[in-house]
Amino acid sequence: MIENLSIGTRSWTNQAWQSFFPEDLPVDWQLDYYSHYFNCVLVPETQWLAWTEQQLIDFAEALEGEGFEFFFELKASFVEQTGKQFTAIKSHFQSMAVGILMIDTAQSLPDQLNDFHVTLFSETESLPGWRWHYNGEVCSGYPLGYVSNLPVEGKMQSSCLQSFMDSLPPDLEKAHFIVADEALAIESVQNLKIIAEVMGF
Repeated sequence: MIENLSIGTRSWTNQAWQSFFPEDLPVDWQLDYYSHYFNCVLVPETQWLAWTEQQLIDFAEALEGEGFEFFFELKASFVEQTGKQFTAIKSHFQSMAVGILMIDTAQSLPDQLNDFHVTLFSETESLPGWRWHYNGEVCSGYPLGYVSNLPVEGKMQSSCLQSFMDSLPPDLEKAHFIVADEALAIESVQNLKIIAEVMGF
């Protein structure tokens, strides 16, 4: 049984979650603060595409050696600039840059991205290998749990987590679970993390 589950969110800058951060905390320090509570994050496509070289350096230096992991959302068609940014991200983040989550449509990615694990979240398509069905949505490919809507009620959250964990390959050493519900209170995601720990994940 997997006993190493990392839970995170889509972005750390959602407006509904600003009360999570201390009022006097500089914006540039928010990711570092977030990393004390969550071990991974899915970075929205518009966000990582806009990162500058200096931001990549700052993020990498702030989180180096912390065991924190990044996944990157990919919605738009892959173009040359996308590849250049992924290459820069991998160069600075190294093992912290774990995977790519394709949304809705599977895309062929160039060989330069072979170091990234690839997951597809879609109602109509799936990648070969692992597959998890939840509320009519399907995650497939690399085992990354992703929910667009997380139940608020604790029993439903534990049921969701158990369903995901039961779907995983027996030889997988570590699992990741991303909550993308931006309208959900951050306290509900923190509660999910507590539930996971109580369940032994």
